[in-house]
Amino acid sequence: MDNYQLIIQYILKYGTAVIFLLLFLEQLNFPGLASSILMPAIGVFVAKYEYSFIYVFILTLVAAILGSLTLYYLGYFIGNPMINWVKNRFPKSKETIDKILMYTNKYGSNGVLLCRFIPGVRTLVSLVCGSVKESLIEFLIIGIGIWNLALMLSGYLTINLINR
Repeated sequence: MDNYQLIIQYILKYGTAVIFLLLFLEQLNFPGLASSILMPAIGVFVAKYEYSFIYVFILTLVAAILGSLTLYYLGYFIGNPMINWVKNRFPKSKETIDKILMYTNKYGSNGVLLCRFIPGVRTLVSLVCGSVKESLIEFLIIGIGIWNLALMLSGYLTINLINR
């Protein structure tokens, strides 16, 4: 049984709490979980097993927001020491963090939105935005909402087109 089937079995057995947990962990940068893979797969799952699209979409939003808020507030309250720790512990992240700072300084909230759509950069955007005290509303609602909807809808529509 491959990982996809295993995850499906867990969701069918334990319900949408598994989807919530996966998305929450993904927002915390848990290794091996990428929303660009998870969200379309969740869309396929919703279509195939006839779950409510709206319900699961809202569930993914809540999970992603809570995960993002966790990192955001780590950055907000700990700030530069936290950023410096990440840079020192994970040297490859220095370039990514510098990109996020450059985009947010240059473009403001539009830069945050842009960062949400750049692979690699989006994984640290919550932490960095917290450290520079970025506006929560723009940071959370716009970035996460558009990202989750686009990716989940891509899986949902794809499976519906294939099954026609």
